[in-house]
Amino acid sequence: MRTPDKTIVGTPLLGTCRVLRPDAISVAATVLTLVASVLLTCMAQFALGEDDIVVDGPLIPGQQNQDIMRIGVGNFDEMLFQLDGNGAKAEQQVLARTELQIAEITRVCQLSDEQTKKLQLAAKGDVQRLLSEAIPVRVKFKLVAKNGILEGPNAMEVYNRLQQELQPLRQRFNRGLTDGPDSLLSKVLSRTLTTEQQAKYEVMAAERRRFRYEAGIAVSLLNLEEVVFLTEPQRDSITSLLLEMPPPRHTGQYESYVILGRLARIPTGKLQSQFNPRQWQALSVHLNQYSAVVKSLVDSGLLDAAELPAPAQTEQP
Repeated sequence: MRTPDKTIVGTPLLGTCRVLRPDAISVAATVLTLVASVLLTCMAQFALGEDDIVVDGPLIPGQQNQDIMRIGVGNFDEMLFQLDGNGAKAEQQVLARTELQIAEITRVCQLSDEQTKKLQLAAKGDVQRLLSEAIPVRVKFKLVAKNGILEGPNAMEVYNRLQQELQPLRQRFNRGLTDGPDSLLSKVLSRTLTTEQQAKYEVMAAERRRFRYEAGIAVSLLNLEEVVFLTEPQRDSITSLLLEMPPPRHTGQYESYVILGRLARIPTGKLQSQFNPRQWQALSVHLNQYSAVVKSLVDSGLLDAAELPAPAQTEQP
């Protein structure tokens, strides 16, 4: 019969030898590794003098008693436009979007070349006005941010102050520089169009707002299904309730918040009857959260309160 493989381990100091099977070798190797680790640790401890200090973590000279905060903020254009930090690219995107808007107005209202050029100049003026108003904040940013980092014990305070100064500029950019009664394009448009052209423009603008509103409702309800599954009749019913309200005029990137904020303000008696108790429990919690967010956006000036109906009164279904 063939003898299993064995390993002979000699111990010269004792003058003896032991025969180990392969499975015992791995155990021995593990023990030896642990012993070596302990020996190394002990040697390291003896190598330290009485006055030596072991520090776990980085040292910042001169700041032992003062907290240092570092906030990565990127570059100024990234904070303002919230894109990829490319201000020129953001400007090009705004102008391209405006060109499409002016082309549509020209087609529907049958503008002359002179009228179209006035609108184009006004749109460029809206962009330049935003960039000019951002210059003082840009100068402050360069003074306090080194290589895209705010550093120091008051870094968070400085960051919040910059955000407050950028907020109205960012709000205008997100809403659309050429939208709203205060834009140069809107002012020039009202003075450039004839009465007949103005009537055509109002019809076109209303249709565009209605289309955008319907699309926004569809997207918002799709996202809502991550919380509550909706049947097709429920989606149709909610859509009808929301379409009873006029389309919002200026919402920018916060359109979904406006739509769900409007949904939260529908009288409870109308809304709750569309759902079973389990659905309503989940939905009501979600809508209450959105109501708080929408209120914060209105209070901070990012949303116009006129885009929302009065808060719903609690009713029995």
